[in-house]
Amino acid sequence: MSAVRSLLAGAEERFLAPMITSRTPALWRALYAGASSPFFLGGRASRWEIALEHGPVRVMGVGPRKRLEALRRITGPLGAGEPAGAFGASRWDPAPYANESADLIAVAIHPAAAGRFRRAGWLIMPDVVRWEGELDAVPPARPCRSLRHDFNRIERFGAAVEATRTPGDWEEFFAEMVEPQAAGRFGESAWLPRPPFRRRLIRRGTLLFLARRGTRVAGIALLPCSRERIWIPLIATRGGDPALLAEGAMAAAISSAMTWARNQGYRTVDGGRTSSLIRDGVHVNKMKWGYRSIPDPMAHLLALRVDPACAPLAAALAQEPFLHYGRAGLEQLAVTPPPAHSESAPPSLAASDRAG
Repeated sequence: MSAVRSLLAGAEERFLAPMITSRTPALWRALYAGASSPFFLGGRASRWEIALEHGPVRVMGVGPRKRLEALRRITGPLGAGEPAGAFGASRWDPAPYANESADLIAVAIHPAAAGRFRRAGWLIMPDVVRWEGELDAVPPARPCRSLRHDFNRIERFGAAVEATRTPGDWEEFFAEMVEPQAAGRFGESAWLPRPPFRRRLIRRGTLLFLARRGTRVAGIALLPCSRERIWIPLIATRGGDPALLAEGAMAAAISSAMTWARNQGYRTVDGGRTSSLIRDGVHVNKMKWGYRSIPDPMAHLLALRVDPACAPLAAALAQEPFLHYGRAGLEQLAVTPPPAHSESAPPSLAASDRAG
């Protein structure tokens, strides 16, 4: 991670906890919006021609490459691309793109510009969404088949639960669970909580360990937002061991956290964030536990102008649907299926439906 990216990530993290746990989250959102504005004054533009399954797609992107990578699951790797100049107001105003002929234009925008782009017919795609739920409905009374399977794994896992607030236990959690799991899953792009956030957790949070045969194998952190609401910012297994995940360690940790929070009198849980991609595995997992998706105040936004006549792009969107910001909140882009008489024809883009 470059020095600039590290600095920006650290600044964002300082806003994250107050936005979620403060009594005045709107104030913190406004402060963050103002502090981040200088980083959206302009942007480099690049072009790509990408070969998708049903044909080539012309893509134009504006903004930092890291933000444009949110399209990776839809377009595949972007590669180097061809320079396409720079637009001084391109990340605030859709007008400069009116005559662009690309099938897909993606612009990393400031949240304050989202309404302007949406009214111009663009889709507003957040890189992440948050998840919340009422503790009397998480998990749901009628679990799906996959969640019933998780419950069976939890029973077989047979771990003892230990609640602690000791600083040394927190350090064990960070060093032996959070850091190796993040490195194993995400490599250099992994998010690791910095010292200020760690100190907040140690000062105000509660840590639940799951232990088997005397060994702590998983941990989950809980941070109160109010007397009725609690946030789960971190969950990890010892050493990031995928075998523990397969055995049900994460599911057991989540179930234990829900039980602990209910016993403490909490009514609502913030289950953290996932990508906005509906078929992302963690996204699917949140849904089956009974969480509902809500906008994340720290989400990075891409404004997307999609050519509805581009069948290869519509097919790619059908394979990797995502949540976007519509008039009523988070919505899912609907894609018209191919005609019944043509099995090979790709779908086409249609209107939006409210996300379930």
